[in-house]
Amino acid sequence: MTIKEIETRSGLTRANVRFYEAEGLLKPTRSANGYRDYSEEDLTLLLRIRLLRTLGVGLPEIKLLIEGKTTLTQVLEQQRERLRQRQRDAASAERVCLQMQEDRVDFSDLDARLYLVALEQPDALKEDALPKVKAPWQRFWARSEPRWDWRRQLSAASIP
Repeated sequence: MTIKEIETRSGLTRANVRFYEAEGLLKPTRSANGYRDYSEEDLTLLLRIRLLRTLGVGLPEIKLLIEGKTTLTQVLEQQRERLRQRQRDAASAERVCLQMQEDRVDFSDLDARLYLVALEQPDALKEDALPKVKAPWQRFWARSEPRWDWRRQLSAASIP
């Protein structure tokens, strides 16, 4: 089947189909002229990908499913927990919005600290942070004076 046919039958755009191929999720065969030749199995896989992406499942999880390294049950449970967390974050944000409306605050006199304490830190802010340094000693050595090489000092100290 051609890319035009798979587009029509899957409901995905050509760009989506090619993206999933580039990500290694889809591997169509090539005909003698070099064109992609999609099978019914490729169509089934694309429909599964489309469903899971519509549910908000990430590409890494889908890739693990395709490779057989996880189960659909595990992926769906993880997705349900992410969705529950988003619901909690949205409910918290809605409560604060309502409180701000009831307080009739204006942007010019908005005391953000007052309302920030009412919010739990949403996942979006957790993602907007640098990863923690797992080995603080690396930061120490990286910030030390470039002329001082601890390896050289260590090897010099061990030589009698």
